[in-house]
Amino acid sequence: GNNARDLAVQGDPRTESQIELVIDEIRPYENNPRRAANAKFDDIKESIRTSGLKSPLTVTRRPGESHFIVEAGGNTRLLALRQLWAETRDPRFRKLVVLFRPWRSESHVITAHLIENEQRADMTFWDKARGVVALKTELEQERAAALSLRQCESALADLGLPIGKNVLSSYLFAVERL
Repeated sequence: GNNARDLAVQGDPRTESQIELVIDEIRPYENNPRRAANAKFDDIKESIRTSGLKSPLTVTRRPGESHFIVEAGGNTRLLALRQLWAETRDPRFRKLVVLFRPWRSESHVITAHLIENEQRADMTFWDKARGVVALKTELEQERAAALSLRQCESALADLGLPIGKNVLSSYLFAVERL
């Protein structure tokens, strides 16, 4: 008989680790700041079809959840992989070796997506503005205190996302008023 069903469910690794996951265990990050479709989607998908996934996805998992989420950019690659699996049923697209990072916070994941998308230079003004405002809101919730523009500027710089208070002010105005 199969005695494995009686084993306790294994917890997530406590440190950054490579793990293998089935594609259905990974979901895109639902709060990804980039909302505009990736103009290079077809090229990315074709590259994965012909050459495989060259840059592994980075995933994390919120406490108490059963699925993993994309942690630092990669929603486009995940969508391409899901489509390739559905279209071809090729085993190359079903199981993936991913980089797992233990959960830190919602603000960490938003920041990681903002930084990744900024490095690729493919965010619209509106996506970046909404993402930064969402990050400010999340930081305020996590700290249980409102952040002034100067405090927000400092907090973002500490997270590796240097944005001056004048630009922050423009983002806030755009999201709140326009």
